[in-house]
Amino acid sequence: MAASASYFSKIDANLQDFKSFAKAGNSVDLYLNSRSKSLKVKNTLGDYSNTLKLANEEYICYQFSHEYSVLALYSLGNAFAGRTLKVHLPERMLNMHHTFTIREVKNELAIEMILKDGLYLVLAFPVNCILDMTSAVPENWFRVLNPYDFTIRQPQYAYSASETFTIVFLEDGGLLGLRKIKNDQGEPDVTPTLFNDNSYLQSLSKLFFSNRHTSQHNNVVSCTLYRERFLITLTQGCRLKIWDLEKQTVIFEKHLAADDKNLNRVYETLGQFLSVCEDKLAIFLPFENGLFQLWDLRLDNQGDLVIDASSIYASNLSSSSIWSLVDMKLIKPIDILESASYLNIVVLWRSNRVMKLQVLNLLSDDLKKYQWLEATNQSLMDLRADLNLLTNGDTNRALMNLKSHYTPELFQQAQEVLSENGILMLPESPYNHEYLLNLESVLKDMKKRNDEPSSLTLYHNELLLVNSLSLYSHSLYKANSTLETCFYNMSENVVSCDDLGGFLRTIEGFAATIPTQVLTDVSDSLLDVVTSSFPADIPIKDKFTNIFSKHLEGQFHLANLRKLFDDLSSFDVVAILDNFIKSTLQSADLDHSLIDSVYPNYLMNVAVLESTHQAILIHNNLVSKVLLIFAFMDFDYSAFRLQIETLLGLHYKQSLWIHLYQLDKGLLASELFATTSKFGNGHKIETYADWSSALTVSLKVLYGMPISPNPLFIESFDTFVISGTRSSKLCELYLKNIQQKFYIHSNVAHEFMLGLTYFMSGFYDRAFDFLQKHPYPDTLPQELPDSLYMPLQKDGHLWRDVIGSFKLPNKHPAYYFNLSKLFSVANSYEYALRCAKKSIKLSTELEDVEETHEFKNAQLLQYLNILIVFSKYEEILDVLCCSPEIISEHVKVSYYRKMISNLHHRDAFFSTLLKICKESSGLYLPTQDYRLIDKILCDEIAAEDWCTYKRVYAFRLMNAQDRAAAEILYKYFMKGTDIGIKEKCYLMIANILTSFSAENDRWILADGQLVTLQDLKREMNNL
Repeated sequence: MAASASYFSKIDANLQDFKSFAKAGNSVDLYLNSRSKSLKVKNTLGDYSNTLKLANEEYICYQFSHEYSVLALYSLGNAFAGRTLKVHLPERMLNMHHTFTIREVKNELAIEMILKDGLYLVLAFPVNCILDMTSAVPENWFRVLNPYDFTIRQPQYAYSASETFTIVFLEDGGLLGLRKIKNDQGEPDVTPTLFNDNSYLQSLSKLFFSNRHTSQHNNVVSCTLYRERFLITLTQGCRLKIWDLEKQTVIFEKHLAADDKNLNRVYETLGQFLSVCEDKLAIFLPFENGLFQLWDLRLDNQGDLVIDASSIYASNLSSSSIWSLVDMKLIKPIDILESASYLNIVVLWRSNRVMKLQVLNLLSDDLKKYQWLEATNQSLMDLRADLNLLTNGDTNRALMNLKSHYTPELFQQAQEVLSENGILMLPESPYNHEYLLNLESVLKDMKKRNDEPSSLTLYHNELLLVNSLSLYSHSLYKANSTLETCFYNMSENVVSCDDLGGFLRTIEGFAATIPTQVLTDVSDSLLDVVTSSFPADIPIKDKFTNIFSKHLEGQFHLANLRKLFDDLSSFDVVAILDNFIKSTLQSADLDHSLIDSVYPNYLMNVAVLESTHQAILIHNNLVSKVLLIFAFMDFDYSAFRLQIETLLGLHYKQSLWIHLYQLDKGLLASELFATTSKFGNGHKIETYADWSSALTVSLKVLYGMPISPNPLFIESFDTFVISGTRSSKLCELYLKNIQQKFYIHSNVAHEFMLGLTYFMSGFYDRAFDFLQKHPYPDTLPQELPDSLYMPLQKDGHLWRDVIGSFKLPNKHPAYYFNLSKLFSVANSYEYALRCAKKSIKLSTELEDVEETHEFKNAQLLQYLNILIVFSKYEEILDVLCCSPEIISEHVKVSYYRKMISNLHHRDAFFSTLLKICKESSGLYLPTQDYRLIDKILCDEIAAEDWCTYKRVYAFRLMNAQDRAAAEILYKYFMKGTDIGIKEKCYLMIANILTSFSAENDRWILADGQLVTLQDLKREMNNL
């Protein structure tokens, strides 16, 4: 039958995406003895992984690693809210995982395993100690039993047939039953039962009379149970053998090779080659390129088994590759196939590290009509991996892209690999791009190894889940939507049968001829069209003309453009665009109701997040290429205005999602589920219909969001900027990759938010530009969403006073005053000064508002503090001298004292003070200020320090206080010790006194005593 293309697509569902939700004590290491505890364990790739469905519909995942010496157990849906148990075994497993069984018995995990040294080990853990950590790990969690000497007859395979009965297939072809009992002490024990098959005697004869290779053909490679009674086994030599467990005898045996050419074909390994669904048995046969045979099972009137062979189906794998079967499941039709299906066989293949999932869809009950449904077996993120480094040399953006694609553990391991080889990334190094190429190469290789398939799970008997070898690593396959099918069909060269598919293929074919970097630049320019015009009408023609001249001119061949126009002429473009938009917007009503989850299921929440991201990536890829063609066309834009504007809005919302995903997918997930579900924990998803509906709801919500205010934009701003929980580096990443790209130009709220982010990221020049761009106190309370406005006003918030100023009568001066304080705290004094000046200026322009004395005082002191930083002494003196009603004498003293006493300011301040006093046409200093400064200078006088006297003298002289100036000189004359200086003092005093015209006015006071010029001469003569 003809194969269909990409019916399913792979969705990576790595539970580590939600590791931040992990509780303390989430991972517990358990040891059986000191020997296993002393073994060094490193984080290496796993050996095998599978799941167990519990009675409460939850799933436990079990994973073997370190060469089958460590067993990990964790909840599939709640890995980090629950507990991960890591059991360190004293010896490796015998024959890998094939001698291991696990099932749930009375709310406990019952685990049996046979180790390489023949040890039979039984483990028991309460289910709740893994699911939700409500139960403690029991002290007696393991028992060592010895039901049989497995060193004599070595086990090959173990199968748990019931809660009390386990079957061990021995290497010699025999069967051993292990039945759980209570011993004489009432403790759990196991008793063996040998099946009546003469296998032991046969094995002895084969040992002597046949080669070992022939005897191995009877070894069991796969088994399953039918109606809890009939054990269906498949041997290495392709023989189907069925045991009646009640009678412990073989009731059916048949070689499955229908042709002689297949008689010698064998199964190379043990595996899942059998699957039962109700009364049907599916068998994988290692003949030709792989065959699948169905058998009918039923019971006759006596209760005996009747088995009949039915149809055989050939695989459709390419014979050029060697594929091995990993797992297979025979199931009832998946709900999305139910209307055109009878049975499905889900098949998981592997070729080297390449995985392939197929569904054999049996269309009718006669089992004659069938089709192979194919899947895209790489996630879209992997398919787009080459775009991670396409960032125009932006190293931080490239690292962000890689971190969003690969798990933190994988990223760290890759960096360690490079570091061990001496490859490091250094700031501003010219070799950083080479480092990124190496890092990406290592990451791709490690992810391929981590994604190697181990087993297949039908999650809730419906969803196709692949368990990978790496811990917490899984992937699901989702059914593709119409647009996803178009997208994958284009990449797989499948011809479309409808107009929409043909239209998209035509555009894709033309876009493929344009360089990838050019397409990226065009996508960014399409964002600019929205951000620079919203909400006014977009001048579409001018914008697209600009995009063409800036990015596309000279980047295409005319022949390709002519072919594009010729092909488009066969389509009704308007009708197809309407259909495309309708498909993208998910405008159809939901025909399937969803149940809100009370508790989160992280597996399905990851799946919904990743499938939403996949859908948005595909939609954005198609939308941007549809918009691309309008840059080449000259037509009546009014005919397409509605469609173009809708597509531009979609492109904005899709691009915002994609960039936020790259920056912080955890934040995006929280916002998505908070918006789409009642309790913020997502929906209960157990079928493809559930998944499809959840995805539809997510896309409807996203595409229904306004461009402004956009909830995703608002919430991300709250998280990265307002909350204060993110580092300045992350804040800067948010600024460069989100806010600068997506803020709406000239929008008051957006530009204020941008100013805040510039400030928080340390770009104070840009912050100042935006924070004074609009009259925010008038407009922002109405423009800024409450979800941002309210947190900014909380006590202790950095921006509380700035926002609080909007409620004051003098809101404009108060806004700039508080802004100045913020710039001061950030040590950005240039902009603090500009804000302070603007605040004072606005205060002087107030007419009907009288500002409080407290505000005026604080305003001037803020101004003074900044002036001091810049040593603007003249302005400092102006403020102090001209505000006696505002600045108290006590405060003035503190500022004058700071200027005069501080070694950094003292000389420069004093020089400026003297200069101003000298050049002033009258007395510069008010009496109060003169008195305060004079007192401070006098307090600074040291008995024998001439300079301190000289400062007082100069100050008094420049302020026309000649007699007082002479008095300070006389003080040194009396107390000083330097005769030369004392002589100078005498002369200066004499000069001052003789300048007084009246003879009786030539005197000074010293300690309350009058000293005349004649007295001074006598004292001078006595020196």
